[in-house]
Parts: sequence; structure tokens; C-alpha cells
Amino acid sequence: MTVASGYWSSEISWEVGSSSAGLVATSGAPVSCDFSVGGTFCANTCQPVSSDDDDIDDDGWYYYFYESQGDDTCSADDQALFTVAMSDSYGDGWNGAEYTISEVAGAEVKDGTLTSGNYGEDHVCLHDDVCYSVLINPGSYDNEVTWEIGKYGVGLVAAGAGENSPMGCQFSTNGFCTTTCTVDDDDDSSGACSGMPGSGSSYSLMLYDSAGDGWNGAGYTVKNKNSGSIKSTGTLGAGMSSQEDMCLPVGCYTLEVSSGGHADEVSWFLGDAGISGGAPANCQFAVGNPVNCPSYCEVEEDDNSGGGGGGGGGGGGG
Repeated sequence: MTVASGYWSSEISWEVGSSSAGLVATSGAPVSCDFSVGGTFCANTCQPVSSDDDDIDDDGWYYYFYESQGDDTCSADDQALFTVAMSDSYGDGWNGAEYTISEVAGAEVKDGTLTSGNYGEDHVCLHDDVCYSVLINPGSYDNEVTWEIGKYGVGLVAAGAGENSPMGCQFSTNGFCTTTCTVDDDDDSSGACSGMPGSGSSYSLMLYDSAGDGWNGAGYTVKNKNSGSIKSTGTLGAGMSSQEDMCLPVGCYTLEVSSGGHADEVSWFLGDAGISGGAPANCQFAVGNPVNCPSYCEVEEDDNSGGGGGGGGGGGGG
């Protein structure tokens, strides 16, 4: 990554990341640095711009993926040190709740708690190609408890809120097993598309009309499949094209496109999810790595449009 200097280089900062990979690189200008995604294939030399307090920004979001703050080191060469970030919304610690990280095969790796305050960190050494479980033992006020596991240069690998199931949830550091440690947060005010770990990802839905007169009554709706909450809805009111921007947390989503007066003129493209199609259409796509959410797109016949449906949907990975 190379960023050239300008007239006011001290004002420049940038970040590279996504909801599934987390924050993988950040710095200022001028800079020429290296980073990798999903592993430690090279030394991450893209480091944060120094400030009075690099650990926390003005909105209260912690930059805990930037570097390891603990004194722990990993004894094995094939292990990496990850941060366990613990938060309490009330600010009085976890009130008896505790986390336990274990290998799914059985060996316990790390346990701990947030004894006081609204934020604290532990550090744990983890292997690639191993499936881990996280069990949150309940306390007095589990609705106040949230946690994340991640590493600067790798990003967010697991997250949760409150007490989980008696079997816990599972994750790996490199996609070795399906991650079930996710937070389906329909409240986008919690970080929104801020670029902070755990925040939503920006998706752009492109709407097209071949005749240039809008969608003539056709419309789209994006919903969270599990909660049913509507994340975005709209239409192409006039003209040949429009871009609809969305902020989507990790989860499984549906995209439905209804037919209007001229469905044969309608097409759309959601490039971030790798799907496209016409009208009417019924699609599914994933943000991050939720369980049981294959991407697909079904374009239906429409007898009232005066023409066939739009282009067929592609089944890209989400």
C-alpha cells in the first residue's frame, strides 16, 4: 500500500478492512507499507498514525487490533497472540460472567472475566487450522456483556453478546471451521459502517432501467433473514440508473425485487455480494460468515410485464 503526500499530509488517515476480516491495515501519509489478509504471510508494516491516545477514539471504539497490549508471548512458532476484548455497557464489569475458550476437541485454552469497568483485554495464543469454542458462563447482568476476539493484521475472528448456549459457539482463526460466534446486530447505530471491528460493511445496490424511465412500480427490499428486519427498501423512481447504499452487519440477508409495469426493462447488480438479476427476483446472500447461508438468486416469470424477467442471478460468495 503506497500513499503519497499532499499539501496537508498530517490530516490524512486511512483503513483497510471488512466485517468478516476486520481491520487489516491503517496508517497515514506519506507511507509505503505491507499487509496481508487472513494470515501472517508478511510482516504488517502499516501501523496507526500516532496520537495522544491510540487505544480509543472519540466515539469510544477501541483500536485493540492495532497491536498486542499484553506481556504474553506464544511459546509455539505456529501460534499467534490474539486479543480477547471484553465490554460491559453499564461499566461495572461482568458481575460474575466468565468466558472459557477451548479447542472443540476438548482442551481448555483460556478463561477470564471483566472484573470491573466498561472495557478490558486478555490475550490468548491460538493456532490456525483448529476449531475453538467460546462458552460464556452466566452472571448477574448478562445483557450488559459483549466480547470480541481478534488480532491486528488478521481482524475480527469471533464475537458475542450475553450468555450463549450451553455448548457455546465455535470459530477458527483462518476459516478452518464455520464461525457461529457472531453478533446479529440490527441496530446500526452501534458502530454503523465506521470501519471499527464489529461494525457493519458497506454494500452498494445498483439499479438499472433499459428504457430510462425508472422502474415503473417495481421495487426492492433487503431483509435480515433471521430477524425479518428491513435493512433497505426502494425503487428507481426515474432515469436509467441509481445507487442505493446500505450498511449491513454480519448475517444472512434476502433481496426481493418485485415486478412493475415493465419488468423486462429492470436489472440490478449487488457486486459486493456477487449477485445480479432482473424482476421479479428472490435472492439470498451472506455478509461475513454466518451459518447455513448459501448465496443464490431465483428470477421468476412475470406474466404481467409484457416481457420476460431480467438477467439471471449469479451465485457469488458472500
